Amino acid sequence: MVQKLLFSLLFLVFTAPFLLHGPAHAKDNKKDDEADKYRISLFPENWYEMSFFNNPRQSESIFTIRLFYHGVAAGCGHMKDLTSEKDQKRYEFKNGISTDIVNGTLKVLISQPTLVESDEDPRYTNYDCDIQHNESYVDLKLSRDAMIRKKIKAIGIKNVKTGDFGDFDIDINKERFIFKGKSPHGESWQTLWFFPKNTVILSAPNASAGIDVKEQIKTFAAARGLVPMENVLDGYKLPVTAHNYMYFNDPRGVYANKLNEEQNDLVAGTITATKTYYGPNGPQEEPYTLELHARLQSLNMTGPSD
Repeated sequence: MVQKLLFSLLFLVFTAPFLLHGPAHAKDNKKDDEADKYRISLFPENWYEMSFFNNPRQSESIFTIRLFYHGVAAGCGHMKDLTSEKDQKRYEFKNGISTDIVNGTLKVLISQPTLVESDEDPRYTNYDCDIQHNESYVDLKLSRDAMIRKKIKAIGIKNVKTGDFGDFDIDINKERFIFKGKSPHGESWQTLWFFPKNTVILSAPNASAGIDVKEQIKTFAAARGLVPMENVLDGYKLPVTAHNYMYFNDPRGVYANKLNEEQNDLVAGTITATKTYYGPNGPQEEPYTLELHARLQSLNMTGPSD
């Protein structure tokens, strides 16, 4: 279980993550020790949020499922795993996770974190500690190729203390990973696409709201040998809200070879769009120029399938 300081927001398509609900205090009293009875957590422990991501520049096969408690706590605190040494050895936790495969289901057991006070003897001055924003999460790193080879069809998630969150069907192939969950509105899917290493995003960030410039972007990209992602991954499509960006495979490295994690933005060129101008003779279409930016698909966050 790890702790992080939240300094910035992540770019790219990001929507509300999955929620996993479980029993509020489904503890095995035989395993509860005296210290656990008095443990107080600032985070609700009967549900997790989930997000899915990968970095195709590092690997097209390795991806991550992040499970995290809802909420961020600011102050003189830090995350600490309170799982007993006995349970640590018994379940062989590694970075807060223990896994096993049972009849085609990947069984995931999560250890027990909580937020504890960093300054046990506060002096009530302005500079007793570094104020931090603490979020508790655990990362489950998986291999697409291994899951396909082992014919994994479901993932079961359980917390060592707070209970079983259930088994969830998955569907995985070389192009995408689908996690099938449940919500108050019925079944909900999340899809993670395994983009090629040389994936780039072409975007026109200054396009007027509601103006769709995807066709101009596609024409610009085709002249430079870029391939729209819908022609690379079977079934892929942009969110319906997308109007000023597209994903492409850049097989010749026209832009991908010029970008990296530290310098992940360059002006690729310009496109021409039109906007409606209302003059004395009524509405008229007026052309204007937009800068087109190229960026790497360095972090692939997912949202519900369209």
